[in-house]
Amino acid sequence: MIAAYCERADLEPPADPDLVDRLVHASRYRFGRCIEAVIGAIERALIRGHESLDMGHFAEDWTLREGSEPHRNIFLVEEWWLIDPDREAEEDMPGVNRRRKRSK
Repeated sequence: MIAAYCERADLEPPADPDLVDRLVHASRYRFGRCIEAVIGAIERALIRGHESLDMGHFAEDWTLREGSEPHRNIFLVEEWWLIDPDREAEEDMPGVNRRRKRSK
């Protein structure tokens, strides 16, 4: 699917071996979200005038959609599978002390 969309957009498809795994994980295992992410990444590449689609375009689209910090960007970090896109950043990080509301 990614290669077909790239062909329509006149872009070289990405060569990253784990892109599809990252894409599916980031899309919360929902096919429609995968398509939206691919289209978003292609838009980023075309806006920048690039000739090929790469992981950076997916990372940029993820940031625009999710508003997350770079250390939580599934397309940027090495151990991307440890990130749960539905959880808050602090919940992904063991040992982080969070303030709890006190009952009065």
